Amino acid sequence: MEELTRLNGDLNNFLISTEIGSIFLDLQFRIRRFTPNVKKIFNLIHSDTGRPLSDIVHLIAEADLLKYAKRVMERLERQEVEVRAKNGDWYMMRIVPYRTIDNRIDGVVMTFMEISRLKNAESALLGNDLRFQVALRHMPVVVSSQDLSLRYTWVFNALQTLTDFSADNVLGRLDSDIFNPRDAARLTRIKESVLQTEEAVRESIVLTQFGQ
Repeated sequence: MEELTRLNGDLNNFLISTEIGSIFLDLQFRIRRFTPNVKKIFNLIHSDTGRPLSDIVHLIAEADLLKYAKRVMERLERQEVEVRAKNGDWYMMRIVPYRTIDNRIDGVVMTFMEISRLKNAESALLGNDLRFQVALRHMPVVVSSQDLSLRYTWVFNALQTLTDFSADNVLGRLDSDIFNPRDAARLTRIKESVLQTEEAVRESIVLTQFGQ
């Protein structure tokens, strides 16, 4: 009994230290237990143990939590959904079947991990990307990206004189597939040097397009 009490204490301390809110539901989707961190989302007190999830007030907007829980119970598959709280915070909601030591299904576990910083960073990056693309449309330049094997993964071409350097023609290809051998070899050496030294290089180079 003392060992079981200690293990329960260890589990509670672990759940609290992760700053992840958790709710354990039984087979009837009633509250079996919950961690303190989940009170940021759910209006829960100790006496709510045994109450149906549907009776509990929460801050998650436009999400039928009971529906998600039932789906996990029916399919016995984990489900992960990004959900937004009414106060603007974002959470990764994960729901998994609760399995006993002898591998019986005895409810579900819902966890909520705050991802507001990540979502804000995504929004900032998206905004920067949109501004970057708008700026590019007004500049007579060619911009591209390549992977570590130097195959083209993205291209933007605003030069009318380089009409064949388009996404349809270059994505997935190497410089040697696009330019004449001498130009492609020089261009490849420059890019390999950048990859090796991790230092920017600025050089002028004349390229002959597609062997012309």
